[in-house]
Amino acid sequence: QAEKTRIMSRVFAGEVARVVGENALKIVMGTAAADPDGVDKFMEQIAYGKMLGSRVNWVVDMDKIADIIFER
Repeated sequence: QAEKTRIMSRVFAGEVARVVGENALKIVMGTAAADPDGVDKFMEQIAYGKMLGSRVNWVVDMDKIADIIFER
């Protein structure tokens, strides 16, 4: 049960981070004040690349969740 909770938590947290990061980026880019340097600086400040990089094993985690759900 602990393994299931750990994997599901990691998938959920990664998905939330991705959605929040993408929406924040949309807001920044949607303002007239945003210039390319400002957008790059913002992405660096929120560690956007690291957020996306944290999803490296997302497919593996989803497979593990499927194994648990379908008792494979």
